[in-house]
Amino acid sequence: MDKLIKDSRIIQDLFENNNENFQMNYEDIIKQFPTVDFNLLLEYYNGYPIGDNIDILKLAGDINLLMAYYNRRKDIDLLKLAEDMSYLDCGELVDVLIKIKNSSLILNENSLNKDLMREIKELDKIIKIACGAFHSVALKKDGTFIVWGNDSYDQRNMPPLMKNGGYIDIACGNDHSALLHKNGTVTIFGKNNYNFERHTSPDKKYVKIVCGPNSVIMFNDVGEIKFWGHERGPIDNGYIDIVSGDYHSIALKNDGTIKMFTKTLTESVITDDCYVKIAVSLTYSVALNKESYIKTWGGSDHGQQNDKPTSNGFIDIACGYNHSVALHKDGHVTTWGNKSMGERDNSPSPTEIGFIAIACGNFHSVALHEDGRVVTWGNTKLGQILDFPHSDKKYIAIACGNNHSLALREDGTIVQRGEYGMNQLKDFPY
Repeated sequence: MDKLIKDSRIIQDLFENNNENFQMNYEDIIKQFPTVDFNLLLEYYNGYPIGDNIDILKLAGDINLLMAYYNRRKDIDLLKLAEDMSYLDCGELVDVLIKIKNSSLILNENSLNKDLMREIKELDKIIKIACGAFHSVALKKDGTFIVWGNDSYDQRNMPPLMKNGGYIDIACGNDHSALLHKNGTVTIFGKNNYNFERHTSPDKKYVKIVCGPNSVIMFNDVGEIKFWGHERGPIDNGYIDIVSGDYHSIALKNDGTIKMFTKTLTESVITDDCYVKIAVSLTYSVALNKESYIKTWGGSDHGQQNDKPTSNGFIDIACGYNHSVALHKDGHVTTWGNKSMGERDNSPSPTEIGFIAIACGNFHSVALHEDGRVVTWGNTKLGQILDFPHSDKKYIAIACGNNHSLALREDGTIVQRGEYGMNQLKDFPY
């Protein structure tokens, strides 16, 4: 025991005084102590048994200790050990894998379990996509993200700290983006005309972010919201969603009522029904009530409310510039509103069912089918309506900018279609 304590103190001193260079010097340190039983030392150092029932979370908390154990046991199946921990959730497993990926461990199929190799490679997989007016953002499984497209308003100008990862959600406005970190802070970058902060750490933990055309809306865990940017909205709590157009915002409360706010903060409350979903366009609003009927209000000077569905059974809504799309529970989609710009041209037939998601650009629309294909319709003058190619990799998510669209495949790759005139596709990474 005396020898173990002595060895431990020597190694611990090296940990504390050699921290920055410890990983690169670790092999030399091991050579200096050929008689040290590192399994026993690790057990003493952390105060828990190692053996074959290693607690991967505790060990991965210090990547140097993980490396020490790994160097002694080349056959260790880290993924299986991690999955065996009953309290290990998905987020913790990802954190473990990221530490392994970013360490100096030699990652090859001869020395690591193949399942673990696959999981590590999947850290680069795209899991969410979002579109601004002329730029796009994609979130990776490892918590990092990529940005491409137009940069005329600094849409792609990211502070250095943002490259460290840890993000769990993304959202885009016209010329800016917001990212939610797992620690509850929000980072905003892009167009700075409306006092956007390029990097911020709010004093409250936020759990959800939404972007308006020129704003960012953040929700904390009690439904309080905070606005940054051009649009403004409510300052009380109990909200579950908010959407913003160019001239107004509407907020949905947990009791099913809706509050509307104009640019000048004129407020009105809609309490005639219990609503469950909201959407806005330039000058009008759309909502779904709990009986799945669609209600609209606001501008109608461009036919925004022409041919609005009168039946119920709808489960989702989306708005373009002056047109709207609704998804029915049987999987068919309905388009209504303005058609002078071709917004409703070649829309899917009401008899075509099986759609599971919808999105709208300014003058075009996109729908995702349960069989993994993507259907587009509307204005074709700017290349918005181009086929998304079929393959054995199904599409699982869609998003629309003003005149471009993205579709995310199940393998984490992205297909993009649309206008090139505003550099929407510039530096597209796939």
